[in-house]
Amino acid sequence: MNYYERIEKEKAFLKTEEEIELFNKLKAKRLELAKEQNIAPYLIFHDTALIHMVKQRPQTEMSQISGVGAMKLEKYEVVFLGVMWRYLVSVKSSTYIRSFSLLSHLENSLMK
Repeated sequence: MNYYERIEKEKAFLKTEEEIELFNKLKAKRLELAKEQNIAPYLIFHDTALIHMVKQRPQTEMSQISGVGAMKLEKYEVVFLGVMWRYLVSVKSSTYIRSFSLLSHLENSLMK
């Protein structure tokens, strides 16, 4: 199975409109960052890592996401957690909203 076939297979696991929309928001943020840094988007995160973010919905850290190493954690974790949190709060995702302290943490980090 080649890379593109694997991505399409992984995307099939995105079953709800909410998951697809969150995946697209993560891709948009990745593209924005890639343009700012003048690099290819996949160097930030592969599609499979974004899909795993959507499916696992980490709340405070992303170290368990496949394709997310220490350097990417340091550079992008807060940004991508913020994208996920803001989106899921905006759609009132009951599976994600658990702690208002996370919002405070992310907002403070994003303001720096």
